[in-house]
Amino acid sequence: MQTNPDDLGAVHPSSGRPDAIELLKDDHRRIEKLFSEYEALRGKGGNAGQSGDRQRIAQLAQQVAAELSIHAQLEETLFYPALQQATGDARGVEQAHHDHDAAKRLLKDLSSLAPGDGGFDSTMTSLAKAVREHVRMEEETLFTEARGRLDAQAIGAQLDDLRRKIESPPEKPEDFVVMGN
Repeated sequence: MQTNPDDLGAVHPSSGRPDAIELLKDDHRRIEKLFSEYEALRGKGGNAGQSGDRQRIAQLAQQVAAELSIHAQLEETLFYPALQQATGDARGVEQAHHDHDAAKRLLKDLSSLAPGDGGFDSTMTSLAKAVREHVRMEEETLFTEARGRLDAQAIGAQLDDLRRKIESPPEKPEDFVVMGN
């Protein structure tokens, strides 16, 4: 799923350049919409219900995995190192890495399940809860620390470039970007 920061309001209003914090917040909102759609389908019996609902739930799980993988790679590669360097405080970044590792384990578990399988719903629900807690911590703590301490436009441009590289097929095999560990 390719995204354009200009379509998301993630550019700085005066400079017109991508803003790192707004780009990451936009990712959070896209992922939240996917979880909300999943929960709405689950609420009407979609996990064990009609095959169309199960297909859509499977698509949502794949979209969540793709979005989270890209988002985590952007943060781990560019944003967290810049934040740690700017603030000198590793605790918040360490917690964020721990949260990412937990989400990656849940995504791995989810990848072996299909809607209707035992454990699918509980794993997806656990993932949504973990991601929501992580987002709250990030937006209330890390992003607040980042404002004014790092160049959000410069990092935003780097995030935007890396996202485009991740989302675009490589021209040569050596240009392939490996997602998530």
